[in-house]
Amino acid sequence: MGKNPEKNLIHSVMAEENPAFSWLDAMEDAIRVVNRKLEIVYENRSMVSRLVRAPHLKKSFPLVNAKRVFRDGQAYRTELCIGPTVYSLTCSPVIEGGQVIQVVQVFRDITRQSQFTTQLFGDQLRISREMNFARSLQEDMLPSLTAYGPLRFNSRYYPNNELSGDFFDLVPLGQGKIALYISDVVGHGISASILTMFVRQAMRSILKEEKIRQPGKVLDSLRSRFTEISISDDQYFTIFYALFDTQNHTMTYANAGHNAFPLLKRQEKVEEIRARGMFISPLFDQHRYQQHRLVYRTNDRFLFYTDGATETMNEAGEPFGTDRLMDLVRNSGLFMLDTIAQTITDFRSGNQKDDIALLQVDCLD
Repeated sequence: MGKNPEKNLIHSVMAEENPAFSWLDAMEDAIRVVNRKLEIVYENRSMVSRLVRAPHLKKSFPLVNAKRVFRDGQAYRTELCIGPTVYSLTCSPVIEGGQVIQVVQVFRDITRQSQFTTQLFGDQLRISREMNFARSLQEDMLPSLTAYGPLRFNSRYYPNNELSGDFFDLVPLGQGKIALYISDVVGHGISASILTMFVRQAMRSILKEEKIRQPGKVLDSLRSRFTEISISDDQYFTIFYALFDTQNHTMTYANAGHNAFPLLKRQEKVEEIRARGMFISPLFDQHRYQQHRLVYRTNDRFLFYTDGATETMNEAGEPFGTDRLMDLVRNSGLFMLDTIAQTITDFRSGNQKDDIALLQVDCLD
């Protein structure tokens, strides 16, 4: 009878009494057959083996869902823990003459899968907490400044994911000067958010520690710092940088690949502030950024934004576009950013697919 005669004896009795079910012995799962009186009429070799190894489990293998199967005539599945083992239990009807005459219960050991699922859930929960922390940190780094001399600032920030690749900042420099930039990092998520933090720290170091002010040189320095770090070639970002001088009423600026050109509203006219320049990437280590200058006037209004606004699609696959945005800037009043955000939301089909950042600058007396 082999090494375990008790095991073979128990199984042989069950097999001799119900030879029609002996084919179930080939199954690795523990299987039991129950009649309408909820009596066990067969247990396969795997089931018997488990009971022999741990007789106390006999009472722990309940007739779960058997009554429901006899009543409803359909299969049910559940999970149960017996000691340290987790089982997936499937109860299926055996139908004859339109009636359920028996129920087959299949106990599948899913302990490993359950442990993996539990671990995976824990990992996801940890990652979610870390991403929420990173998002909170990223949002806390956004500027809270609302005024600098005659300039007034207003902004909106709409990440499409928990972490955004869009970012903007305001850096007061003294003597009536304030630096402003808006940046768009390729992609989303953790890697994009880390790059936004790099841009912020690098820009503040360039402006406050190195005291570089001229836009072209600022972007040259930023590019140099970016190419010095070890990063893959597919990582890059765009940035539009502007320096406002409130004493001379000027804005000098330079652009590194930011194709969402800022808008200037002057009286009833709205125009793009166009400037060209290569986006900042490890692929390009030699590039000079051209500097431009304009004189702003009282009541001028600027809108700096990222392309998530103009590239939002409707149901027909049509982008929101720059023309619609310019019309909103032209016709909107005090609550321009809220109007823009709501209009884009109404236009959009489905979920937001890209980050959107909006920064408004009003020039007062």
